[in-house]
Parts: sequence; C-alpha cells; structure tokens
Amino acid sequence: MRQFPIRNALLAVVVAFVSMTAVWSLQAFAATASDVQAAYLFNFVRFVEWPDSAFANPTAPVRICVLGDSGFIDIANASIDGKSVGDRQVVVEGTSDVLSSRGCHILYVDSSRRGDESEVLATFGRKSVLTVSDTEDFAKRGGVANFITVDDKVRFVINIKAADAAGLKISSRLLRIAQVVE
Repeated sequence: MRQFPIRNALLAVVVAFVSMTAVWSLQAFAATASDVQAAYLFNFVRFVEWPDSAFANPTAPVRICVLGDSGFIDIANASIDGKSVGDRQVVVEGTSDVLSSRGCHILYVDSSRRGDESEVLATFGRKSVLTVSDTEDFAKRGGVANFITVDDKVRFVINIKAADAAGLKISSRLLRIAQVVE
C-alpha cells in the first residue's frame, strides 16, 4: 500500500477545508427575498421619522408588527429584534389581526393576509404607522411602502402622500433608492 507523504495529506485537508468554507460562504450570502425585506424594514426605522406623539416617551421602542402567517416573523426577529436606532430599541412582534396592531410603528402585511389590506389602510391611513406589504400595488392603493421584485432583486415603492398623511418624514436618502408614487 502506497502512503501519501504528509505534505500531500496536509494539502488535501487544506483544499477540502477551503472548498467547504467557500460553499458555506456562498450559502450565507444567498439571501432570500424575506431576508432582504427584513433588512429594509430595519432601514426604514433608521430613515423614517415619526412624530413625537407616536411614542410614549423619548426612549420607547420602535415596534415592527408582522401581520401574516408565512414565517416572515421568524426571519424578521432573527435579523432585527433587539437592535437599536439611537435611544430606541427595535422590537419585532407578530400580530393576529388588524386591531391588535394598534401601537405599532411599522405594520408589515404579509401577502398571506392579502384580504386584510383594505382594513389596514382604513384603520391606519392617517395614523403614524408606516404600512408596508409585499402585495402588488399596495403603495398605489394607499400603503406607505410596497416591496416589489425587479430583475430578481427586492426593491421598494414609497407613497409620499400616504407618508405625509401618516405624519411620517422619509429621509431623502431612502427616497433616492425607492420608486416613488405621488
């Protein structure tokens, strides 16, 4: 039986390790649409200003509520919950119906709750809530933000009139990368 020299054996181990690391890295960077949407939600917190009256006090948390059944809440929790913006902690929570979403600063309506969008818009249209969905034309129908897919990339649409009606100030930095609905 022929034995490999130690040098060749070490080289084989190194090549195997590098190959495995490359595969793991590619898997880590292959973000899903839901991962990207969760990241956008956190950035909305960073680049949207709510009126002081939307919070109980200057250090009250920013509440992101997820209305839906798709498992997005787990992804949002994993990537957002516990982070802070300024003096405010960001909290992610699931909600089972529109009425229990009162007190939220961002309300994400998952496509699994498509039928609830009209109620969301009627309930929160003029309240200081950034309403977001991934369903078609949500922003055109009065939501503040709408996730869309363009060339297999997640993008978003912002409805400036809806944001103004809700008393939200959206940073020009965020508007620069958005499609805008007037």
